[in-house]
Amino acid sequence: MSNNRLRAALNGCNGKVSLKGKQIYHRWSCGESPDILGEPLDKSEWIKNNITDEQYTDKIEWLIADWELYQNGWLVTTTDSGYRNNHLFYYKCQMGTHGYHRPQELDYLTQ
Repeated sequence: MSNNRLRAALNGCNGKVSLKGKQIYHRWSCGESPDILGEPLDKSEWIKNNITDEQYTDKIEWLIADWELYQNGWLVTTTDSGYRNNHLFYYKCQMGTHGYHRPQELDYLTQ
């Protein structure tokens, strides 16, 4: 199966999911062109601008370790890195019982 296309991540009600206003995508065998993401952005800079306190930087970096930030969304790189930390993605998509277990690290992001 080729994973050179993208699919919008969906929750248990088939609704699109996002993080801080940016749609979340993952690789899929059919779907959108990767061009939909736009230009890559600096994830470290995004973290710096979206945390409540610098002491939480490492925790947020771990939370989105397998995520790439782009102009038009987030790409969760499931096939590239094998999910070093899948909790946030599974929570957002309400997979299994993860939908009941909100990652504490989300409290460290600004509203």
